[in-house]
Amino acid sequence: MPLSKHAALSKDRASGKGVQLQHRHFAFIASVIADLPADIRQQVADAFARTLWRTNDNFDVDRFMLASGIELIESDKAVKEYEEIISLPNIPENIFPGWKTVEIKTKR
Repeated sequence: MPLSKHAALSKDRASGKGVQLQHRHFAFIASVIADLPADIRQQVADAFARTLWRTNDNFDVDRFMLASGIELIESDKAVKEYEEIISLPNIPENIFPGWKTVEIKTKR
């Protein structure tokens, strides 16, 4: 017997807690983001990066952003500006060491 819509939704919400994602999952998500329109790509990649780092201790934010079609700029000033823009709550400093993201202009 299939689950009711309510039961299925409850099960989906509960099963996402404590999930351990792997590189293949990150790569797939990044490839989907890279195919999004340029005007929303940055915002979507940032939203995923702020959440995905919690799913695997080896998550590499820089690599994820590059795979998502976002170029990285190294500088302390850029990091401060980035943190002000997205207001990262409770993220360890070693997760985002010295980078800010900007849009990559690609030919499509």
